[in-house]
Amino acid sequence: MRLLKLRLVPKSPFHLGQRGVGIEETEPLARSDTIFSALCNCWLMLYGEQGLEELLGRFLEGEPPFLLSSAFPYAGDVYFLPMPMNLARDELRRTSFVSMGVWKALLEGEKPEHLFVQGRTLWLTRGELERIPEGIVDREELADLYRERAHLEVGREERSRCYYIWRRGEAPHVTVDRASSSSEVFQEGDVYFADGCGMYILAEVGDEEEKLLACFRLMGDEGLGGERSSGRGWFSLEFGEEEVPEGDGELAMALSLVNPKDTEEARTLLCDRASYRLELRRGWIYSPRARNLYRRGVWMLAEGSVLGRTEGPPGRLVKVLGREVAPHDVYRYGFGLTIGLPEVA
Repeated sequence: MRLLKLRLVPKSPFHLGQRGVGIEETEPLARSDTIFSALCNCWLMLYGEQGLEELLGRFLEGEPPFLLSSAFPYAGDVYFLPMPMNLARDELRRTSFVSMGVWKALLEGEKPEHLFVQGRTLWLTRGELERIPEGIVDREELADLYRERAHLEVGREERSRCYYIWRRGEAPHVTVDRASSSSEVFQEGDVYFADGCGMYILAEVGDEEEKLLACFRLMGDEGLGGERSSGRGWFSLEFGEEEVPEGDGELAMALSLVNPKDTEEARTLLCDRASYRLELRRGWIYSPRARNLYRRGVWMLAEGSVLGRTEGPPGRLVKVLGREVAPHDVYRYGFGLTIGLPEVA
């Protein structure tokens, strides 16, 4: 399956998440609905309100001009995909992503060696492990590993467990009460990528590739995620094609969040052999004309979900606020970009 690969080269930390209690929580990677929301904002800036309405109209009619994945990590020239949920068990329970090398081996029915980075969340082959940037060393984990070996304990894990592609950090901020002028300190969570590492997005594009690339270039200057006015979410764009191998079985793996368009499609996706996780997506509106409005939550099938195959792209745009509340209709992106699995998977 040949897809457009959008490589986001970080120029600043990212803040991707929802506001917590007393602390700003952040996810490590951008989800497909967040990316689409940022894309629509850039589309409005470049092509105007009519251009955005025409774009959304094609999605609402069930003929999307492009499909977007969520963002996945890369380290140097090693790219990762979601871990298929039907494999997430036992020693792989903590694993969230598999490298392209591991993915190809799994499609061919092989069982690759268990080599991990990022605290066992990223699974890759030995050849890929030797190619990735050194990353960020967790000195405490490295010391623990050496301590185990010094005590002649049998270590089943590689030294690679001590290396990280990204790290979460916290930065103090102050909010001032408008009525009393009293101040309160809170912590904001950020994601920092190691040199040569970042996140990338896959897209299946029809006739809107040039406009799509223009919007992602603008997004790199505008920022992706939250706290953009504080310099978060900046990146430079590199793009090319990626050949993602896939199987021809009756199941497929989701590369994005998916919201079934109707009951019939939900039955097809959630077949007897499906393996999936539901996530509640909610948050503030990302629009220059509708600020400080909270959109209703939507349940989504998460990335890595193993689902029944559909005739066309599954999913839909979900209306989360109407014109009676906001100055324009507000939608959450729930179209699915999927890749096929072999019958043996």
